[in-house]
Amino acid sequence: MLGRRKRRENPQILRHEPRRRALEAPEAADPAVREAIEAHLEGHLGPCDAVWHELVSDLVHLDVFMWAPTEARPVYTFVTVGMSDRPMTLPPGAEDAGVARRAELLICLPADWPVPADPATIAPWDDPDAYFPIRWLKQLARLPHEHDTWLGFGHSIPTADPPEPLAATTALCGWVLLPPVRP
Repeated sequence: MLGRRKRRENPQILRHEPRRRALEAPEAADPAVREAIEAHLEGHLGPCDAVWHELVSDLVHLDVFMWAPTEARPVYTFVTVGMSDRPMTLPPGAEDAGVARRAELLICLPADWPVPADPATIAPWDDPDAYFPIRWLKQLARLPHEHDTWLGFGHSIPTADPPEPLAATTALCGWVLLPPVRP
């Protein structure tokens, strides 16, 4: 008879308990900072093609900006705007080592990924297998604020403990944060 394997605890792995508090309304974002973020994104990615504005927000107001595929960048590009409204809680010495207290997240998806033709509609994002990257982008953007922690380059975030697939159509079970790469 096989026994359960004992999990070795690793002090580098953070395990967060499910949040047990009510929604917390975000503080009003500084319009000048939002404008600076949008100008920065436009300077690197060109004019934004669509924005999905969050209707009900918790901790931070997260909007998701999208750039459609182009010949030069043949992927959909999605970026959070709002994660940086609050600073992340960094470990001692991290800021001195160059870790930023504020960040946004970006994900690129294949040009054939099912994306709503109009931000006023949700189809095909009413299908969890199509929406999971955006849902997770928003979950990850809230994670440091929910758990008084931080996200940075090289961090890996599993879906659960033990990890489960991100969606029914994939075996992927987590995320790795890396610096953006331009083709």
